[in-house]
Amino acid sequence: MTPFKASKHLLRNPEVKRWYTGLRAESHITADAYLRRLNNLVRLTKLEPRRIVEKCRGEGAGRSFLVDVAKELERRGTSRFNMFNYAEALASWLQHNNITAPLEALGQRPKLIRTLNVRKRKSSTTP
Repeated sequence: MTPFKASKHLLRNPEVKRWYTGLRAESHITADAYLRRLNNLVRLTKLEPRRIVEKCRGEGAGRSFLVDVAKELERRGTSRFNMFNYAEALASWLQHNNITAPLEALGQRPKLIRTLNVRKRKSSTTP
C-alpha cells in the first residue's frame, strides 16, 4: 500500500521519510493514515513539518498549538473522534522529534492516553 498522492510530497523531506518508514515497519495502514493527517495539518496550518516541530518546542507551546489546531478542526466540522486521530498523528510526529505531545489538551480519552504512555515507556526501555 502506498500513501495517497497528495501526501507523497512530504516524503521528499528526509526526516518525514525516516518517521514514515519507522511507522511503516510496524503498520503500513497507520503509517499511511498518519502521513495523510500530517499532510492535512500542513495544509491547515500552512506550516511545513519542521516548522510545526519548531512551533511546538518550549514549555506550553505544544499544548497551545494542539488546542489551536483542535479549535480550527472543530470550526471546520471535524468530529471529536477525528480530532483525536489528528492528535495521535501529531503526537507521533512530535515524539519522533523528541517533543512530548500534550494530548490531554484535547480532553479525556483515557484509552488513547494510556496507550501512548505504554508505547512511550516501552520505547524508552528498549536499548
